Amino acid sequence: MTSQSKKNTGRPTKPIKREKPMGVRLTASERFIITQKAERAGMTQTAYIRHQAIHGKVIARPSEEDRNIARQLIKMAADIHQLVMIADKEGMLRATIQYESLRNRIDKLIDHFNCDK
Repeated sequence: MTSQSKKNTGRPTKPIKREKPMGVRLTASERFIITQKAERAGMTQTAYIRHQAIHGKVIARPSEEDRNIARQLIKMAADIHQLVMIADKEGMLRATIQYESLRNRIDKLIDHFNCDK
């Protein structure tokens, strides 16, 4: 059987082959921390360690709760527009009262968003 008649089987070759292994010894707590951080970033442990070693910083993906808070803040843009309309029609005093209420809601969401970090 010649090499031309053989079928190409197995995994296709990668364009960049990582062929130089490097070992790292970790304590159980260090491994746990790396595992948790890699999961939060949506990466494998190896990819996380490689990325940290090369770039020095991995930004974790926002959690579902963080995305919900961001959505709520975006929706409040319509409330701000309504405040402008109220100020135009009913005067600044009424708009200021409603602004204070909206500002307190925004401040609470931003504080909650920043506490998670």
